[in-house]
Amino acid sequence: MERINKKDITAHDRTVRPLRPNSSNKQQQQKNVNSDNQNPLSSTMGNNSIPGNRNNSQAKKTMKINSYMKSKNNSVSTDTTSIKSFRQPNNTVAGGNLTKRGSSQNSHKQKNHLISQVQTKKVVKKKKPKKNKKDEKILLDLEEQKRQEEEEQREFELYQFRLAQQQKLSEEEKQRLEEEYGFELDFQQKFESEIFQKQKIRQQYENWQNYVNCKSKPDPNKENQMNEFLFIFGENNVINNFDVKKQLEKFDYSESIINDLNQSVNTAMANNQHEKIGYYQNFINKIREIQNKKILEITAYHMKNQQHFIDEQNKIIQEHNLPLLNGDNLKQISSKINSKQELRNLYEFQQQHQSDKNKFGLWFNPVYKAGARLKSVKFEEFKTSIEVPRIYQEQLVIRYTFFRQDNLSGSNYQKYNILGGVHTFSLFKFFPLPVIRARFIMQRDYNSLEEICQEQFYPQPHFQGNQQFIMISLPIANDVYINKENLKIGYFHNNDKKWVQSDEQIQIVKIEEDIVLFKTQILAPFAFISEKQQFFPYKNWFLRQISSWEALLDIQTQDFTFKFEFNTYFVKLRRSMNLPILEDIFDKEMDISELLLELKNRGFNFLPQDIDSSNPQYIQYKKQPDIENKAIQEIITILPSFMVKSHPDLEQNKVDPQADERIFIQIKENMEYLAKDVEEQQGIDTWDNIGCWYKKVGMLKKGNFNEIQDNTQTHVSLDLIFQNHPQIISEEAYLRISNMLYPELQNNIRIFFKLTKLASFT
Repeated sequence: MERINKKDITAHDRTVRPLRPNSSNKQQQQKNVNSDNQNPLSSTMGNNSIPGNRNNSQAKKTMKINSYMKSKNNSVSTDTTSIKSFRQPNNTVAGGNLTKRGSSQNSHKQKNHLISQVQTKKVVKKKKPKKNKKDEKILLDLEEQKRQEEEEQREFELYQFRLAQQQKLSEEEKQRLEEEYGFELDFQQKFESEIFQKQKIRQQYENWQNYVNCKSKPDPNKENQMNEFLFIFGENNVINNFDVKKQLEKFDYSESIINDLNQSVNTAMANNQHEKIGYYQNFINKIREIQNKKILEITAYHMKNQQHFIDEQNKIIQEHNLPLLNGDNLKQISSKINSKQELRNLYEFQQQHQSDKNKFGLWFNPVYKAGARLKSVKFEEFKTSIEVPRIYQEQLVIRYTFFRQDNLSGSNYQKYNILGGVHTFSLFKFFPLPVIRARFIMQRDYNSLEEICQEQFYPQPHFQGNQQFIMISLPIANDVYINKENLKIGYFHNNDKKWVQSDEQIQIVKIEEDIVLFKTQILAPFAFISEKQQFFPYKNWFLRQISSWEALLDIQTQDFTFKFEFNTYFVKLRRSMNLPILEDIFDKEMDISELLLELKNRGFNFLPQDIDSSNPQYIQYKKQPDIENKAIQEIITILPSFMVKSHPDLEQNKVDPQADERIFIQIKENMEYLAKDVEEQQGIDTWDNIGCWYKKVGMLKKGNFNEIQDNTQTHVSLDLIFQNHPQIISEEAYLRISNMLYPELQNNIRIFFKLTKLASFT
């Protein structure tokens, strides 16, 4: 047993020393030893347990210190240097019960010093920033809740409208509707059954073609395939050897997936399957999130490995006998640039990458502020430039990204159409340059993408004062219709999630053949925009069949006349005008949603929304869904035997307070399948006026919207009117309507009218 130095025993310890240990002392001694075994710090506390209770007070002090240290370790993190100086693992005796040291003279000093360090020096370790999945889930839940509220509001408004319409019906009309309801139901069931069988056969054929052609593109309607794509597209190890073009090509592929999802959204809207829209939109949002994360990863990869570009730049600098670019030479480099401004270009470097639809560029300025103000930074390959803000004249990184599609709006309603894509300039703090010490290169490292890419904003948050303008130039896309006489540039407001147009913050300076120069007080995503109201309402439309399985539709907009040709499966845009930007899609068979989305991307928007008619100037074009569906149903039903066009005289309908409750069209027999244009039919006074209301339709007197012809009554459908009044229509024409030979053609036209809102927005 180790002997105790008398100098280490205090006066209080000398007074407490019985002649022989009793049972209670032995129990207390055993407790002390057990306590030392349980505490991980007990092996470093010196002589903690002395047999025979000769150092009982010392053991009590040790227990107090141990318990105190244990509580401190559980509550806060102690200083690392204190712990290292305190622990002595080499002096621990096997078994861990006792510790052996050469001398215990400074044991109390060590303990007191440790306690003072713990009490006065509490260092909290910096936790790594973690991705807050709760916030993401909350945002997704809020979006889903918003969609549900909009759907509930839509259903409630529709319910109120139907209830009001039922109350307006007379007893005679209610009785007639009950009798004729079965006729309409039989027609709808027959039509839907035919469409279901035809689509089933077509889907089987497409699945087989995809299998034969080894097509691996995921199906938007199959959740397992979409989840597999998201997993592969979102994998972490995606950047290698600065192969950014490969990543941008993956972005192109993901944009094609988003395009398929948008087509599915349009199809769901056309079929009144509003519950599916949220399903497709959820996948679109997830793909956009992965794209944004990958852009950040590519940026961080370049900034973290900027030494690769610095080494390449130093080879050029060395040829001019100038100081090499590193952290130790910055002051010397600044003085050189002060004396000769053109040397600045040698110390700046760029990276530019692009694919078919997307672009990515970085500009690095590693030099401190020196001499005159920096001029515009040009990305020559992209034909764009930006003036460096005066407040960011020191070390800086500028990133430029371009997305061919609108990657910011999501499902939020936008007042404007985006033309040509989205241009985004972002500013970041420059990653600190490495410094050379002895034979080592010292470079700072970071743990997260946010620490590497520290974005700078313009204007700065909480800035007060006059904000200076900066000059920016953007290229004008040659595959998009942009009216240069009425050209507008908008920016995306990140808080409101809306595109905004402001003549105060964005002022166009000069418009050249393929470049626009403008100045702005805000740095945000930019895009060429046009108001939707410039494209709506349509002036007129004219629909007719040219064969038993083909139909033509002319639509006259504010500036152009478009001709669409329908068949049982596809639709194509006929060559009817001289527009080079549409040359590659003229006479090309496409799906309806695909063609309408392609036209929208090129500046011709045939996809309006109900909210587009909220402007008081166009309030007469806001129709209830039931009224629009009724009009479309009548149009496709009589199409095999009639030509149909929009009503030319709508002045009385515009001031009618009940204009949202009915739609007027004109019809004329077309037994020879004439393919004449609407201009050739204007002088013919043989068109019949048709009015469509809620669950009823009637033939009107010419020149009067409120009176029905004497030989007709309002019925569920025109088909029933023709059946009850054979003098109105020939027997051959009626047989064409009732036989329903090509329901796929009728369904294609129904989808087109539903998406374009042609019956309402004319």
